[in-house]
Amino acid sequence: MTPTTLLYHRDPHLLRFDGVVSAVEVDPAGRRIVVLRETAFYPEAGGQMADHGVLGGARVTDVQVGDDGVVRHIVEGGFAAAVGDAVAGVVDGARRRQHMAMHTAQHILSQVLLSQRARAETVSARLGETVCTVDVDVAALSDRDVLEAEDAVHAIVPTRATRPAGGSFGCFRPMARADTFGSPENHWLRGKPSGACAPATCLAIASLVRWCVGVQVPAE
Repeated sequence: MTPTTLLYHRDPHLLRFDGVVSAVEVDPAGRRIVVLRETAFYPEAGGQMADHGVLGGARVTDVQVGDDGVVRHIVEGGFAAAVGDAVAGVVDGARRRQHMAMHTAQHILSQVLLSQRARAETVSARLGETVCTVDVDVAALSDRDVLEAEDAVHAIVPTRATRPAGGSFGCFRPMARADTFGSPENHWLRGKPSGACAPATCLAIASLVRWCVGVQVPAE
């Protein structure tokens, strides 16, 4: 099956779209699975939880992507469309925004912890519904380390009240292949075979640059 076109990498604010049905399946647990040629639904990946929403009148309760690059939407309720039909999709915007914000914030914090006095590299991060946790490669962070990191993050992410006129926070740039990343320090991309399909995002925030396969907060 052809890998799914990922519309959210072109526009992370895209919440309504039309997609063509490539397959309708039922998994061993009896769940209905819908595959589209293109989708704006983000699948669980990169530590970020899957989007929810509505697809063809059915509720989307989970979204997963396989090693083949095919995105599978788990739906509940009436889904009458057949292969070749066009269906309308609506992503839960509040859930997407929450997950994007936490994910981008995690990358900023991780880069700050690595570049500041603590020199603490992130080894894993877990994004939940409303909370994100970050594990680092040092035994402990001092109160000073934590306060310095907080101050640095706040300086990078100004509030709307303090943002300069015409200023922006965050930007993204899609990349098409894993072999274009280059830097081996991006541990979340290790193990990808050269030339593998791995669309990703480049975050360029202030002087910080990070790479990730997730959906990030774009420039405003």
